[in-house]
Amino acid sequence: MLARGAAIAALAPAAASTYASTPHAWAALDARSAAECSRVAGLADAKVGAPVRFGDELGIDVRVVTGTVPNAPHDATPVAMLCAFQRSSGGVEVVEVPEAALLVALPTAPEIRGITWRAEDIGGGGIIDRTRATLVLGADGSVSGNASCNAYSGRYTLAGGALAIGELSLANDRSCAPSLMSQEKRFLEALGAVRSVELLPTGALLASGPDGQSLRFFPETAR
Repeated sequence: MLARGAAIAALAPAAASTYASTPHAWAALDARSAAECSRVAGLADAKVGAPVRFGDELGIDVRVVTGTVPNAPHDATPVAMLCAFQRSSGGVEVVEVPEAALLVALPTAPEIRGITWRAEDIGGGGIIDRTRATLVLGADGSVSGNASCNAYSGRYTLAGGALAIGELSLANDRSCAPSLMSQEKRFLEALGAVRSVELLPTGALLASGPDGQSLRFFPETAR
């Protein structure tokens, strides 16, 4: 894992704050880092993992990129690489490491299931004051919560930082004020498009889709 340290050290100098200021900015930054890691790794059928975010002093996000060497046989062994992305400059370095070493070196993702997460932002547009949109990921693969007006439920899969939510349905179908109904529609659409999830240094849960759309939550007990 010395190569990993070398990559991080090479990218460490940063002149300015490396935290994004809004959920939309975070989503855009993460989309950029994922695209750059995929490009620099140069693997076929590349899959880019969720970022492991270092603090502002280093300003680096580290992602695992897996795939195969271009033009390799169909049954070729997958390659695993670490990608270090410098948030302030956009600089990228990748190093190949044994997959077994990655499993030992990377920290286990914090548990996010069984917590009532309350939405603080939907797609960068905030949320209506004194309204409640929530997310609960059950240990049995069920997802539930309040969508702003109606309760909802569905199913999810969670693997590392990859989150997919589907089979969403409303438990009831009551009408609320037009503004709440509009917010509920935006919330459910964004929830259904989620493809990755991560805990930010602030303790917020950021759920993002492939188009940069995001939802930001805080634990309800923290309010």
